[in-house]
Amino acid sequence: MSFAIASAGSDARAFSLRTCQRARSLNARSGEDTLEFECREVPTKGDRLLWQDGGIWREHVVVRTDEPLEGLCSVYAESSLCELLDDFIEEQHLVSRTARQALAVALAPTRWTIASCDVAGTAGCVLYHVNALWALRRVAEVWGGEVEPVITVAGGRVASRSISFKEQLGSWRGLRFTYGKNMAGCMRMVLEQDVYTALYGFGAGLPVTDEDGRYTRRPASKPS
Repeated sequence: MSFAIASAGSDARAFSLRTCQRARSLNARSGEDTLEFECREVPTKGDRLLWQDGGIWREHVVVRTDEPLEGLCSVYAESSLCELLDDFIEEQHLVSRTARQALAVALAPTRWTIASCDVAGTAGCVLYHVNALWALRRVAEVWGGEVEPVITVAGGRVASRSISFKEQLGSWRGLRFTYGKNMAGCMRMVLEQDVYTALYGFGAGLPVTDEDGRYTRRPASKPS
């Protein structure tokens, strides 16, 4: 299996990266979309990987590489939607909005657009001091849909990035798993996260009620 790889921050095609072991792709309903494989060449953190999954273009960003002195390099990448972590929404109150309108608000600070939206009905929520990815997941939760990235490739490079918002598949059954009863094993995975070394002060936050029933606003801050 091979990937078209572009340098960090670039959409231009650089070279082909061929894996030496079978690649493992995980795309879960929870929003987790990862890619793992081993290869001889060593990509750089932030490099973008373009590949086809049954004729559908997929794009992942290299998050981690494990590089031994000898042997193959292990690569861990996440969906290119992870770039939405760097886009910020200060405060948006969504009241009686359609799913398409809510998506437009969540994607407003990003370069992503809406490819299609099959979810009907209106709902509402508050997006307050959150990144665009969190906002997108919140919209999916409140409006009851599932997010699928749509990557368009032309001339060996990404031509557009958009979102397809579909009706939610399946339903919650409330099944509880208990180790030793109906679960054979369990593994906990702690994901790498970017390190924030500064705080961004917002001043007064959302209104809250104090002990005397009076409304007030408390100072708020977020890492940056």
